[in-house]
Amino acid sequence: IKEAYSQLVLLFRANGRPSPCHIQIGNTEIPRPEFNLLIQAWKHQDPPTQRQKALTPKHLIYLYESTHKQNPHSRAAAIAVLACAAFFFACRSCEYLHVSERGKTKILTLGNIKFFDSSGRKPVPINDPDFNDKAQYVSITFTDQKSGKKMETRTQVKTDHPILNPVKLWADIVRRIKKIPKTNDKTPVNRFRDPWSKKTTAISSTEMRDLIRSSCTEGGGKEVFGYESEDIGTHSIRSGAAMALFLAHESVLKIMILGRWS
Repeated sequence: IKEAYSQLVLLFRANGRPSPCHIQIGNTEIPRPEFNLLIQAWKHQDPPTQRQKALTPKHLIYLYESTHKQNPHSRAAAIAVLACAAFFFACRSCEYLHVSERGKTKILTLGNIKFFDSSGRKPVPINDPDFNDKAQYVSITFTDQKSGKKMETRTQVKTDHPILNPVKLWADIVRRIKKIPKTNDKTPVNRFRDPWSKKTTAISSTEMRDLIRSSCTEGGGKEVFGYESEDIGTHSIRSGAAMALFLAHESVLKIMILGRWS
């Protein structure tokens, strides 16, 4: 309601009209008392905000290892790779998963993912026989976002970690999906083909939430990761990326740029 209130004020002012939510006293413009009283009343009625805690790299590693140990070709393993890959770009769940209500945010597709050599300029095709040696960067273009900004590209560099390596993770996603018949650059990154039924379906945000929560419990919960399963959700991957950068003493501006916060 507060956001809608602010947008209404901005819309009137942008068109050279006085705000209907304010009154003029001399040269000073103040909010109408009745609006303030309403907002305060609604604020008191609101339940406390339940913020999802930041997912840790330790949890992501456990999620990856536990699912791949059981079956590296399973749906759970594919979800684990998506979680780890999304972490490096502080992705919103609607950007790489199927959600019940999709806004204007466009889901990432294979065409949005590009790999580059050490110069950062020459593309490296996924089918290059020397891909693992040549590819040093992965770039992702976010076509349309919640913020309204279009065609924003972010890049991450290859790491030496055996699991948390953004180039390897996104390459694994691209290779897995390219094995599905009739895929092209417009194929979303959340597609999974069941090896038994041969049926292709979309990985959902509910599946992601359930898997990271169950892995939290199985992996030791608060004693190991610092939080319980009910404290986390799909947004924990995005906030986890921000927290990881903050703890690495990166600037707030760099965190905002990576996560595309306005």
